[in-house]
Amino acid sequence: MSMEEKREIRYRKIWRMLKPALKARWYYWPIFIIFSSLLGVLAVAEPYIYGSIVDSIIEIAGLSMTVSDGFKVILPFLLIWGGLVIFETSFTAVYMYISWYFGNWILMDFLQELFGRILGLDVERFKSEKSGEMLRRFDNAWNSVWHITYNSSKTYLEAITRFGAALVVGLYIDWRLTIVALVPIPLIVVIGALQLQASAKHQHGVNKMWEKITGVVGDAYSNIATVKSFSKELSLVKRFKVMYTSSWKYQMKVNRLWATVEAGYGAIYISGRLLIFGFGTWFVLQGATTLGTMIMFLGF
Repeated sequence: MSMEEKREIRYRKIWRMLKPALKARWYYWPIFIIFSSLLGVLAVAEPYIYGSIVDSIIEIAGLSMTVSDGFKVILPFLLIWGGLVIFETSFTAVYMYISWYFGNWILMDFLQELFGRILGLDVERFKSEKSGEMLRRFDNAWNSVWHITYNSSKTYLEAITRFGAALVVGLYIDWRLTIVALVPIPLIVVIGALQLQASAKHQHGVNKMWEKITGVVGDAYSNIATVKSFSKELSLVKRFKVMYTSSWKYQMKVNRLWATVEAGYGAIYISGRLLIFGFGTWFVLQGATTLGTMIMFLGF
């Protein structure tokens, strides 16, 4: 199998199968936007509150207030913070449920269409391909569509709104620290793009190898009487082991790439926080910003 055949994914056909279901349930998207926007604001409000608490504690310490009087000043912030946590947790649970509900509707329509198309294939196609391989592809499509619908309606949308809320609030409170916080983002985007480009072609080829293993298992199950009649159990197990070992070796090569990129993400994340801490400390010592503001940016 050539690399071009391995990488052939017909995105237009997949989109044509998904489009009717997405179009019929368009009214979910305004709900998702409202939920994700509200959660984005709450995600920014929480570090803002505990940053304000830190500034209030420093101010109270400078005024030499009694412990009880100082705690009375902090108490409203703590109550608001606790209320936000409860509200955010509850709202997130509802958001997840709606996203799951939406994802299952889309998945049902897609799988119904896909199953009908598979059953409509020519009989010769079923003779030339192993039923186990076709079942593995069906299962892969199942998982892929589920992840696409759920992640697009919640994970990705929520990440975008949180980033937007943090950017707007950050620029309003301290534009200098906001620019510092944005420094690692281009590097993360570049690494992510290179990761997808490098891993996609290899992972797709490895998936084909996993499909062949499933094909062997599926054929053995469907022809178990023949397997036992000719005492083929041991030979099939040995074949399974050889195929699995080969697939596993190729999969580990791809996994090394994923592990390297994940380590790179972690290093960039830590470096970004160090930048905020370093520049934030400099600004605090200059009197250009407060310690609470620096802690707030570390919490974004």
